[in-house]
Amino acid sequence: DADGGCTLVAQGAGSFFRAVHPPNSGIIDLLEGGSASASGVLYRCFDWRGSVRIWWHGERRLSAAEGDALVSEYVSAPSEEARAAVLSRAYRGLVVTQASAMEDPYQEAVPEAIAALRAEGYRLMMVTGDSDAAAENIAYATGLAVRPGTRPTAPAAPPAGSEADVER
Repeated sequence: DADGGCTLVAQGAGSFFRAVHPPNSGIIDLLEGGSASASGVLYRCFDWRGSVRIWWHGERRLSAAEGDALVSEYVSAPSEEARAAVLSRAYRGLVVTQASAMEDPYQEAVPEAIAALRAEGYRLMMVTGDSDAAAENIAYATGLAVRPGTRPTAPAAPPAGSEADVER
């Protein structure tokens, strides 16, 4: 810009923005929920039908000298570890400027399939690489997990002679 400075822009998970600038925690907790919970406003205020991903965007203003020094130090770093240390210093102080939420919907038949398997006596588990909050959201939305004080429901009985009526 006019004074030769620049703005460092980054995007990532809420945990990243909490780590690089602890004051970001307030807005992240409000919108996303606690560090391992789907209790935030973005989860509660929409009728999500699937796994929800929240991407955080942040910025940090750098003077021309700071920007030049970081680029020079990064380029001349002798190892991946040294480059990671330069980036760690660069990211320190990033302030959250935006949050984007995206839904990864599950297939429509998933809740019914889960209920049918549970009714047959199968023990169901989820294996996922998603965050704890995303996994919790999808588990409750599909009926894989049941909120305290509620019971899983079994699907309606299939009509006689249907595929589901055939013995295994």
